[in-house]
Amino acid sequence: MGVFDARLLSAVLCRGSHDVLSNSLFRSAYELLYTPVPDADKRAAKQVVDVAFDKLGALLGGAVTLAAVQLAPGPRRCCS
Repeated sequence: MGVFDARLLSAVLCRGSHDVLSNSLFRSAYELLYTPVPDADKRAAKQVVDVAFDKLGALLGGAVTLAAVQLAPGPRRCCS
């Protein structure tokens, strides 16, 4: 069945859950960190946190995923 592909479904579910979690939980949680910061300092700090730490988190997540894939056992092959 060419229309249904489990890989496409997995990619859609992963991307959708990432968007939902990053837009709801992540943003609402880190906005609380800016509450005690004065407005003049808040603008500069938000740029660093929004870009740098977001990309650092993506890099670390990718490294963990790569390590998990490398350490996972591969399919067994049988000799005929």
